[in-house]
Amino acid sequence: LDVYVTEFGSYPQSYYLQALRQGRILVNEQRVAADYIVQAQDCFTHTIHRHEPGVAVHSDRPPYVNICQETDEVVVVDKPGTLPIHPCGGYHVQSLVNVLKPTHGKLYTIHRLDRLTSGLVILGKTTSIATEWGKAIMDRECSKVYLARVVGRFPLNCCGSVGGNRSNNGSSGNGGSIDNG
Repeated sequence: LDVYVTEFGSYPQSYYLQALRQGRILVNEQRVAADYIVQAQDCFTHTIHRHEPGVAVHSDRPPYVNICQETDEVVVVDKPGTLPIHPCGGYHVQSLVNVLKPTHGKLYTIHRLDRLTSGLVILGKTTSIATEWGKAIMDRECSKVYLARVVGRFPLNCCGSVGGNRSNNGSSGNGGSIDNG
């Protein structure tokens, strides 16, 4: 019990005590008492039932996301901003490749967007296509473009360029006005 409370600390001591009593924490595949003394080579298992966090999708019917284009080589998908591309972290089932699997079979990542980023994602239908297209992106034979919608005043003379234009006149400027209408 002390090992779980001091080393892991994700839950209060009362949780670990109950998990030991219920057999959700085992040592060498056996139930043990809370006062069990850890031995060298002991193997601990802790069974937890968790639900994955919810994700937003575009439809209540498979494939649940918008397919923008499909060829013999690739599938282009409009990825919602809550859906990871592949299983990661707390997402094992709810990922773009898993959501598409029943309708499109196994797909292969060519490039990715972060879980909270929405946008177009290209997935290959074979590993060789994914490798070929991924290499083209890495070799800058093609590129990804990120767009952001801004409401309010945006400083046009900030570090970097906006729309490929950068002011080099050294003035501080008042920033630009962006209208999202």
